[in-house]
Amino acid sequence: MKTPLAALIALPLLLGQLAGCAGNPPPPESRYRIEAARPAAPAAAPLAQTLRLAPLRAAEGYREWRFVYRESDYRYAVDPYRGFVAAPAQLVTERTRAWLAASGLFGQIVSETEPADDPWVLHGRVDAFYADLRPGKPQQVTVQLTFTLHRDGSAAAQWPAHGQAPIRLAGGEGIAAAADEALANALTQLEQRLRATDLALVR
Repeated sequence: MKTPLAALIALPLLLGQLAGCAGNPPPPESRYRIEAARPAAPAAAPLAQTLRLAPLRAAEGYREWRFVYRESDYRYAVDPYRGFVAAPAQLVTERTRAWLAASGLFGQIVSETEPADDPWVLHGRVDAFYADLRPGKPQQVTVQLTFTLHRDGSAAAQWPAHGQAPIRLAGGEGIAAAADEALANALTQLEQRLRATDLALVR
């Protein structure tokens, strides 16, 4: 009989708890990086505008580097031993800037501290970033982001960007790979929203 994927993913967490009860040292921490690289060629006609990307914020529950598991409709758990190399908001900020730079959509992408003349400003929030392990549900990583485009201190447009990807392998590698794919799906949505926005009209 095949062991459910969710049970295999949760097994190291259980073993760590048992080791703690037995007085043994806990398992070592394992940290994973996500790349979410944009695969296609850049846009043929980039916009001349400069975009400033502000550091993304994160909702409560997604501000640490550890993996978050959704175990039921209402219960979430945090893995004390496995997670990302940095907090999700930091990684998503990094990958969003690299994605938009690779898209060629804007003439320049700058950070919050870099000088720029009259830029658009993109703010974002990580609303959810978890591995869905609910019984009877697809085993997948879900990423939910919200982006707001500002100009002259006022919000000009706001969009959700959601991504999901199946967990194909048990363990941290499988979760990280699914997170990478889910984030790429969300950033694809963001790029499509920006590309469809007439910045001259929302200014």
